Amino acid sequence: MSIRNKTIEELLNMQQELHLSREEEKDGSLHQLISVYEELYRRIASDENSEYASSLESIKRKLILYLVRYGTYLKTEYRKDDRAAERTLKKAIQYDRKNPIAHYRLGFLAYKQRSYLLAVTHFQHAVQYQQACSNKEYRLNNQQNYNAHLYLSNSALYIAQKAQESLERL
Repeated sequence: MSIRNKTIEELLNMQQELHLSREEEKDGSLHQLISVYEELYRRIASDENSEYASSLESIKRKLILYLVRYGTYLKTEYRKDDRAAERTLKKAIQYDRKNPIAHYRLGFLAYKQRSYLLAVTHFQHAVQYQQACSNKEYRLNNQQNYNAHLYLSNSALYIAQKAQESLERL
C-alpha cells in the first residue's frame, strides 16, 4: 500500500517501525522515514482541525533533521550522489530557510559544480544564519565556519576576476 493511501495512524506506526529499523541500521530506512514524515506533515498541515495539529512542529523538526542527515550522507564518499544530496538539502531549506548547515552543504555542492554565484549565496546564508541559530544540530562547527568564510571569499574572488576580465575586453 502506498504511503499516500495510509491513514495518519498507520503512518505513525510506520514511523515507529522505521525508527527501530534505523537503530538496527537497516538500509533505506532513513529515506523511507523522510517520506513518512513528509506525508505526515503534508496531511496534518492541510487539516487545521486535525487531532494531530499539536504535533506538527515536532514532525517538522524531525523532518528537517532527517533531510539534513540524509543529504549529508548522500554526498559522502560512500554514496557520492550529489544530485540527490542537493535535492534533499533543498527540501530541508524549504522547511527551514535559515538552516546554516544545509546552506553550507549546498554551498559546497555548488562550488564543486563551479556554480560560484550560487556558492556565494549559500555560504553567505550559512555564515549569516549561523549567528542566530540556537539548534546545535544545525550550527557549523569551527572548521565548517572557517571553511564557509574561506570558500565564500574564494567564490567571490572568482566572480570578481571574471568581471575584471570582461571589463578589460570592453
